[in-house]
Amino acid sequence: MLKLEKIIKHYEINFRLNGYKKMILYIGIISSLMINIYSLQLKGYPVGELFFSEALPKSSSTYKTTFFKQYGYLFSGVIIGEPLSLLANAIPYIEENEGFKASYNEIVGYFTPNDLKNQKIAQTNEQVKETQNDRTSQVQEKVSIEALKDPQYVFNRYMTASAEMEFGVDMIKEWDFSKLAQQPIRLNESIKGPQVLIFHTHSREDYMGGLTVIEVAEALKKELEDEYDISVLHIEDSFYEESNKGKFPTGGEYERMEAKIKQVIAENPSISVAIDLHRDGVDDKVHLVTDINGKQTAKVMLVAPLCRNRNVSGQVVNKVDLPNPYLGDNLAFALQTLLTANEYYPGFSRKIFCDEWRYSTHMKPQSLLMEWGAQTNTGEEALNAVEPMAQILAKVLGKS
Repeated sequence: MLKLEKIIKHYEINFRLNGYKKMILYIGIISSLMINIYSLQLKGYPVGELFFSEALPKSSSTYKTTFFKQYGYLFSGVIIGEPLSLLANAIPYIEENEGFKASYNEIVGYFTPNDLKNQKIAQTNEQVKETQNDRTSQVQEKVSIEALKDPQYVFNRYMTASAEMEFGVDMIKEWDFSKLAQQPIRLNESIKGPQVLIFHTHSREDYMGGLTVIEVAEALKKELEDEYDISVLHIEDSFYEESNKGKFPTGGEYERMEAKIKQVIAENPSISVAIDLHRDGVDDKVHLVTDINGKQTAKVMLVAPLCRNRNVSGQVVNKVDLPNPYLGDNLAFALQTLLTANEYYPGFSRKIFCDEWRYSTHMKPQSLLMEWGAQTNTGEEALNAVEPMAQILAKVLGKS
């Protein structure tokens, strides 16, 4: 009887201890989760939408798999169900495995700030390839106008897009790129005033060392005015919401930008060109740089919004809620800028990035959105890109 009482007492004590251990474990897990979320919030990530607009509306299967795989990867670097990701932490070479890269691309950037979401997936491997091939791509190119009549040629050689867009040659076949390449893009010098407008929907985008896109645009403005007699109006206004003190946007920046820039354009009828100057966001292992005249120079990517995507049947459909009457003009400007860059500074410009949104390119026919380097570039590398880009723009605009 005494032995039985000892056994019962032993298990009662262990049961209580196990209960305490479980409670401590649960408190630890919840505390860790809250600290992680708070940490992300401080960094400017849209954590307020984390569960309600990202996780909960998804199907139960996605909620139980993709969401938690992505969350787990964000904090541990391990992909659930992918043993290779465990090895990749210890053996970086594993990351070159195609199967691992495919899984990685599916989840990278799930919690990426809103301004990067539409370009986060497809670019990673393409950017790594760009960097690796940088030394072998410095071949001066004088394109054949005849070749540009083939949309498949243009698609393969000069364009890329995000995975979400399901980009295909059928999305661009309505345009004759041989004509776009020869379409006059000129400044209106009959009206006095600024000829080129530069602004920033996301003015806080910065480089290693703290330099921002605002300083880069100021340098570009000075180069265009001093060397090419092109008058530039640089708008430095911030379009972030007043309560947002972080680095990343939280939504509404393009709407606030549009109201201001439309007013600026209306007040300055001399403006012929509008440039929305951004800085790209890439994988931390990607360094988008090339050598120009012995200087390490950040690469520039031109963005050409197409305001279209695919329906559930895979057919190309226009975004009726995002009209842009200047799609062809935007493409002509981007294409001529890219071809000029390839001719004079091969390797400097990345492929034209096509997107389903319109961003800021619908207010003037000759509009261009630029991704000037990335967060992995130094401020010096970004500034080194000013001189070649100014020369390229001057040539496209008939001022050089």
